[in-house]
Amino acid sequence: MASCTKTNKQGKYIPKDAPLVMHVNMGSLSSKLPWDEIKQSQFFKDSYSDTAIPSFVKKLLDNPENSGIDIKGELIIFGMKDSSGAYSCIQGDIKDAAKFSAFTNEAISGGIKSEDGELKYVTKSPIAAGWNKEKFIYIIDMPDFKSYDYARESKAAPRDINALSKSIFALKESNSLAKDEKFTELMKKEGDVHFWMNGESLYSDMPSMGGMMMPNLTKMYADTRTTATINFEKGKIVVDAKYYASKELSKIYKKYEGNGINEDMIKRIPAKDIPVLFAINYKPEAIKEIIELTGFGEMLNMGMAFVGFSVDDFIKANKGDAVFAITDIKETVHTYPSFDSTTTTTTYTTSEPDILFATSIADKDAFKLIINGVKKLGQKKRNE
Repeated sequence: MASCTKTNKQGKYIPKDAPLVMHVNMGSLSSKLPWDEIKQSQFFKDSYSDTAIPSFVKKLLDNPENSGIDIKGELIIFGMKDSSGAYSCIQGDIKDAAKFSAFTNEAISGGIKSEDGELKYVTKSPIAAGWNKEKFIYIIDMPDFKSYDYARESKAAPRDINALSKSIFALKESNSLAKDEKFTELMKKEGDVHFWMNGESLYSDMPSMGGMMMPNLTKMYADTRTTATINFEKGKIVVDAKYYASKELSKIYKKYEGNGINEDMIKRIPAKDIPVLFAINYKPEAIKEIIELTGFGEMLNMGMAFVGFSVDDFIKANKGDAVFAITDIKETVHTYPSFDSTTTTTTYTTSEPDILFATSIADKDAFKLIINGVKKLGQKKRNE
């Protein structure tokens, strides 16, 4: 029983190295925003009245259940980048297989159809669809993301999206997110939307920046994961996020764990209306170790020497408390004459907040070096 709790059904058709995944609880969302209410919106009415909309889309707008999709089930969207470029995948539950088959064949009109046991497929580049009685998978190829092979002076080979669709259905559990304990933990949390980011996969696919690439950057993102659960509650959006750091970063975080935010700094904010507030407590020494971990320390100090201070000066200057706040958003009405008349005027409203940043000082002389350096940098940019 213990091993079962570490698996999940949502990750069955998601590659374990998928960099970005979004899981949508459509049943939960539809209970908070029924389709009948959506149909009353002006945006819906404008879209529905568009004569260019295909008939199958009209059917979907009339009632999403016309698609055969279980609108109270789960919807999963993920993106992948591989040797052939990139693709996105949309998958979900089927309520009526006959309706779904008719809907998909109309949506992908003229596509190549095939069957493999209980699985049915239809393909028309750049889209492929595969489904059985319970599950559907749409694959969307994104050729604009295809990489260029400079060594061979040729573009990556075109993708066989039908074969890709079949491979997703045939995905082994060991190669999927079904056995990922962190993903399982995320799926257990109640939420309208779940978000998953595999930092290791995402950042390793980014093109190199040549000489600017940090020598040991992989130590920063190895095994990193970010998860988030999103709930829509009575006009509020509540987000519960969690970050899994790399092994090397975790050691630094543990070694230099903060002592809790400075509440006195928050209480001293001279404002009543504070829509955005960010407070942090950190050990400045941790910054130096993180920089050394990346192997970027020498280059950074060379750049900072231009403005007159070093990493050591920054660490010496700060205690490790910082507060950032956006406060007291003020609206200003602007009036100006209309272009076509001298008697009428046009007005528009702008919003401007007060922005506050505060940090605790450990050494005043070192802090002055930083302030003077920032001023010098600002002056240089103005002169440019």
